[in-house]
Amino acid sequence: MRTVILENIDTPFAEVVQNSAIGYVVPHSVYPAGYHCDPSQPLPFAGIAAQKHHIGLDMGKSGVRVKTLDDVPLDVVGKLFKRVKAKKFIALYEAAVPPSARKTAKTENPTATKKTAAKKRVAKRT
Repeated sequence: MRTVILENIDTPFAEVVQNSAIGYVVPHSVYPAGYHCDPSQPLPFAGIAAQKHHIGLDMGKSGVRVKTLDDVPLDVVGKLFKRVKAKKFIALYEAAVPPSARKTAKTENPTATKKTAAKKRVAKRT
């Protein structure tokens, strides 16, 4: 499956390994803003994961799970990856995620901010 994807994926996308799975992302060199949930991460596009009982191909909010590689219609996977261009993917992403929802690299994680504030309150008391 990886070979078929690499033969058909648009050049700006990059292959990475994240969380022990193969992923395809828009690198920071192409899209410096990164992923809105964590701008230090590149913008994710698709991922492949081999699990104990299945192989998973995930593209955003949709995924496909198959028992064996023989169950994968590789020609369809190739056509799918060939069809999606990085520039169009970025445009769709930006249309779906409003600028107000996008974090910048300097924006703090709200959970971390709450923890920091709590630590400061405790430190003041002592």
